[in-house]
Amino acid sequence: SSQLAPSSLGTAPRAHTAPHWRSSAAMVATSACGSASLAMLLLLGAAVNAVSELYLKVAQWVLFCVFTCIALLIFLITLRVCGVQFGRPELSFEQHLGDAIKAAPFLIFDIVLHGFIVQTREGPRAVLEQGLEAMQTPWFIITSCRTRGAGLGVLGVSMALRFVWYGENFDKMLAFAVFGFSFVLILALAAQTKYLHDQRAVVYIGSFQMGFGRYADELGGDFQLPIIGFGVLVAIAIGYCILLSQRRLRNLPLVLDGVKFLRLGYIRGSAACSGRILRCQEMPAGAFGDVGKAMALISVSHRWLNRDTCDTPVPDFPMGLRLGTMRQVLNKRFSPTRTEEPSFARRLSHALRRTSVGGWDVVLFFDFCCLPQAPRSEEDDRIFRKCLPHMGVLYSMFPTL
Repeated sequence: SSQLAPSSLGTAPRAHTAPHWRSSAAMVATSACGSASLAMLLLLGAAVNAVSELYLKVAQWVLFCVFTCIALLIFLITLRVCGVQFGRPELSFEQHLGDAIKAAPFLIFDIVLHGFIVQTREGPRAVLEQGLEAMQTPWFIITSCRTRGAGLGVLGVSMALRFVWYGENFDKMLAFAVFGFSFVLILALAAQTKYLHDQRAVVYIGSFQMGFGRYADELGGDFQLPIIGFGVLVAIAIGYCILLSQRRLRNLPLVLDGVKFLRLGYIRGSAACSGRILRCQEMPAGAFGDVGKAMALISVSHRWLNRDTCDTPVPDFPMGLRLGTMRQVLNKRFSPTRTEEPSFARRLSHALRRTSVGGWDVVLFFDFCCLPQAPRSEEDDRIFRKCLPHMGVLYSMFPTL
């Protein structure tokens, strides 16, 4: 049936699956090593950024530029260590517009805060400014993690305008210009990530490393935060960055490491490589996604319509009946097109009510495309025979279409 059913959580018999799951000791060792490396890079980047902020305050421009470049380099190395994958997220126009609307309140708030309130730092306005600025940072992080595409562009405009509000104060204008440029760069990188998982990693890591000096100065100066409290905040930030990058990945049994997973963008035709359903060996590499980073994994249960090609064209679906019906159901759920929903207002309403799901954020298991099919080479046959007895894991533990 063409309905998305919730998973009925279950497990395969212990005798078949237990020996093939990853060793817990090996997983702990690998995770601990990766977490320690990431923590060291996060602390190093934050420390270098704090030094650059110090040189900015004493007007040592050469040293400030040198340490800023070093902090940027450490940030990029950290992203590489985290395995962030860059590329187009493949969002629809309605999703871009919806996310821009979601991010607009932050831009308006920023204009009001820095354009009117912050100009006077005496009396009640100084207290009001401190409270609003304390609220602004978590609001920025939450918004940049819940919006994508054009929504990040709106946040980038907000950050780029920072230096405009302090035109009469050169030192502060320069400080906010550098701060704003750093976050514009972070948002630009985040907007070009394939997976929402990676976008959030870029935002959190970048906010911590590239904004650490500024946050430390504000918390220690304006808010008089004790050193112990500041240390607790740093530990929480590092812990969450590690949690996001290391422990939020989906780990499948080792016996399924030969299975490939179709990504949503290929099914709904938003990818340049999109086409008909083919044998796994004939599918383009761009048709598959990373099951570990995807927001959702859906298993497709279906009857083959053709012994050799699995799918077959019909008048309503010239690219194939199975492909066409899958596209309809998945588009209705994640991002309706004009075919599924003629009303632009309803498509925009759908985008406003949900987190935007790009072409990489959902992967599907469709046996004909995801397992080697006959005729198979010796290596393909080995993969097929190893994976086939454990297919029940995918159908029992994940939503089924």
